[in-house]
Amino acid sequence: MKTYQSFLLLGILFAFASTAAGQGHLWGVAYGVDYDNCPSYDKIVSDLKIVQTYTNRIRIYACFYCNNICYNVTKATQQLGMELLIGLQPAPENEWNWELLMLQQIQDTIGFGSVVGITVGSETLLRKDMNSSSLSQVIIKTRQFVRENLNLSLPIGSADTFDRFDDLMINACDEIYINAFPYWEGINPIDVALQAMFDHYDVSVKRAKGKPVYFGEMGWPTVGYPIGEAVATPERLQAFLRPFVCEARLRNVKYYWFSAFDRNSKSGYVEDNWGLYTSDGKRKPAFDTFNCDDWVISVTTPNDNNKPSGWTESLTHDADYDGNNIKTSDPNPRTYPSTSTSTSSSTSTSATTATSTTAATVATD
Repeated sequence: MKTYQSFLLLGILFAFASTAAGQGHLWGVAYGVDYDNCPSYDKIVSDLKIVQTYTNRIRIYACFYCNNICYNVTKATQQLGMELLIGLQPAPENEWNWELLMLQQIQDTIGFGSVVGITVGSETLLRKDMNSSSLSQVIIKTRQFVRENLNLSLPIGSADTFDRFDDLMINACDEIYINAFPYWEGINPIDVALQAMFDHYDVSVKRAKGKPVYFGEMGWPTVGYPIGEAVATPERLQAFLRPFVCEARLRNVKYYWFSAFDRNSKSGYVEDNWGLYTSDGKRKPAFDTFNCDDWVISVTTPNDNNKPSGWTESLTHDADYDGNNIKTSDPNPRTYPSTSTSTSSSTSTSATTATSTTAATVATD
């Protein structure tokens, strides 16, 4: 009987390991929330149980949406034993002020047991919402608030394209999150795409003054218009997924794949279709069986300068960005809302002001 039970246990463990290996264990993933259709707590838990089949780490981008979405996501990650990277909007100033208040509400109710860090801004510099002087000051003020008001020592960072991290940003951040998308850079051959991404990473590490560097976002869309030689298809996602994951694993590079779920799998719009799962929770065939047993490091180290070997301005997001719209033939191009907030470095909102603001009702369940 004991022998049978032992074989049964081994079989269960093998089946679990095979499933995890089949889907490919990722280091982390972005849990994108559809802020126009705010999920219930039960929906968040259901989503994260799917995510937990291939990673135990997620990141989100802002708190003030959905009546403090960070509260329910934090609570769900605590329930499921997951790790969470919380993101904050640094502008406009009144939204950043509310973001700090949302953090205070979490600390006063359920605490930050599952939270591993906080990012201030996501491609804020790329969109030109702020300059590095202004954003670095908000990062510093956010750290002060977290240390003094929340009594926490969580690392504070920011996420942007690698070329936006100047000395002001590097000095302000505890951690650096670079976003790298070969698709947006118009790169199609997978080996070239992989080389470009790790060039960006290696250059960032050299400039980071010993601070941790992560891929804050990276991935490949399954629907959308072509950019240069890059095409958005399930086949390209499948071709890109294993090389990146295996290369990162061998090099011990940490990352958050973008993203867990499509925002709207039926829209035909590229921004809605970056998920490993469809918007109704079905795993995409492109997120298929693979392992890294036979993988060897396949990218080289770039030249020792501020930009990687072969890097040109035409390979940055700015090649497709004119200050407001992505310049493509897409009938529904990505637009970035303008903000009226001042981007001077003397951000006036203080941590004390934020916590004294009348509290909004916390979303509980």
